[in-house]
Amino acid sequence: MKNITVAISNQAYDDARVWAAEHRTSLSKAVAFILENLPNIPMGSQAFPNRKPSATQPAKPATDRRPRTSNH
Repeated sequence: MKNITVAISNQAYDDARVWAAEHRTSLSKAVAFILENLPNIPMGSQAFPNRKPSATQPAKPATDRRPRTSNH
């Protein structure tokens, strides 16, 4: 099992906590359910279309990518 951190607005957090309480679950369980089922949610594919590289734009090899930098 992996832990993740998600940044959302205060309003989205408050609304989600209320929703979870109304449905007698935790926010963590609700988010886990959504993430585990994301490939099967039709709106997920519409909101985040598959961004496979086209034939005219091949994917860059991993060595060509810039390293991640930390802002901390």
